[in-house]
Amino acid sequence: MNNGLNNIKREANKIRMSDAEKSILLSRIFNLSSPSPYVSFSFSIRSVVMSSLVLVLLIGTGTASAAQDSAPGDLLYPIKVSVNEKIESALARGPAARAEVYAKFAERRLDEAQQLASRGALDAQKEAELEARFAASAASAQEFAEVAEAQKPGIAVGVKIKLEASADARGRILARIGGGKDDETRDRSIALAQKVRSISGRSVEFNGESGIVAVSTTAARDENHAAQDAERDEMSEKAAMTLRNKATRALKDAREKFKDAKALDDATSARVDEQFALADKEISSGEVQFDASAYAEAALHYTGAFKIGIKLSALLEAHKKFDGEFILPILDEEKTEMKIQIPKL
Repeated sequence: MNNGLNNIKREANKIRMSDAEKSILLSRIFNLSSPSPYVSFSFSIRSVVMSSLVLVLLIGTGTASAAQDSAPGDLLYPIKVSVNEKIESALARGPAARAEVYAKFAERRLDEAQQLASRGALDAQKEAELEARFAASAASAQEFAEVAEAQKPGIAVGVKIKLEASADARGRILARIGGGKDDETRDRSIALAQKVRSISGRSVEFNGESGIVAVSTTAARDENHAAQDAERDEMSEKAAMTLRNKATRALKDAREKFKDAKALDDATSARVDEQFALADKEISSGEVQFDASAYAEAALHYTGAFKIGIKLSALLEAHKKFDGEFILPILDEEKTEMKIQIPKL
């Protein structure tokens, strides 16, 4: 019995796909279209997962895992974006989860840009590819977030806010990394940073009807509007609660990174502590407004704290991964921009 099984295994190991067969399989998997957020996912999920798993078995799980550290131009990069991420997105259950996944993909494109810039390898072709992939992921995150909000108001409001804050911080880091390299890397880094910040900024809309901010300025309300007002208040309450939870988690994550950070000088540590204090103040102000049923105002305070948490996490990650000073210069840069934007009375 064992000899028979061993013979079968030995013969199976001799079977290999030809280069042409591998090429056909790769092209079919790589060209699978992204599922629409407006239709059932069951068929597309099954086809994407099964096809991708076949390829993972073909290339090996070790290769698929190693691909996660790749960037455009690397041999394993097609596996990362066309196999690993297709499986990851297909396994996300529901539009809210998918919005989070695509926002994460957008962040990865910026991390890859930073990686390339640190090598001095961010050229015009790679910049264009990363910009296109970032824009596509940001658009998908926006679409799925809108579908999720339509189904359950308040559930996905933090996705777009996080994407904007993360793209802003990562873009600033990218520009600073590229600024210390050759002329082309510097120019490509600055250009890509500006583009992604613009793309992510356009995707974020504070829309009262979507449940993010729902404020009524009408003093007198008649009975016909009472039910509508109650529904709007409930949407605003849910949105505020979602933002509070996301802000709390983001700050916790940033504090853990700060605790693990090494070689931070006293001035940098003090500035990070100031940012945490500002975020804590925003949370406290949000709690006061929430308790007073001023949910729109509470949401704005929670959003401020959420953005600080996302920004600090990105800065502390960059400090750990790359040889360079990011935290103080970028915080100073932000501070200067805020002063310029605030008109003198």
